Amino acid sequence: MAPRKPQNTHPAIRNRKHGSRADNPRRASAGLKPDDHAVRALGIRLERLRDGAATMSMTVTGAMSNGLGMCHGGIIFTLADTAMAYASNSRGITAVAATAAINFARPAKTGDRLVAKAIERHSSRRTGLYEVDVTRDDGAIVATFHGRVMFLTDDSGKTGSSG
Repeated sequence: MAPRKPQNTHPAIRNRKHGSRADNPRRASAGLKPDDHAVRALGIRLERLRDGAATMSMTVTGAMSNGLGMCHGGIIFTLADTAMAYASNSRGITAVAATAAINFARPAKTGDRLVAKAIERHSSRRTGLYEVDVTRDDGAIVATFHGRVMFLTDDSGKTGSSG
């Protein structure tokens, strides 16, 4: 199946003026990283950002290894989740993860550089679907992650079914 391109605009921002926070993905995601201690501690780097898409990278360290000498699956999940966070927040609409799942294909080991490429597959006024491929530098797929986010627009400041 041919890869899909991300949608050009989120329904909640179609009428915003040029130059707004939503029109500049780097500025739109700026609020994500300064206080994200996990991203900093893991050495996750933003490589590329555009509307509905993000590429993040990380080098596996010994501290990230599990008892089998492979990168812990939770670390790989965190990298993929971070890529989804940047992609889903790239237009300046606050997005939070609602569900996520990951399928591991092969291990990563200490010294491997992992790259997570997130792409928006669908978005509506309240939710978005994202797919993230995590690969090693040699191009081998380590994992595929699928996630759904909730967009917190002005009239949907509450999350969940209560309240």
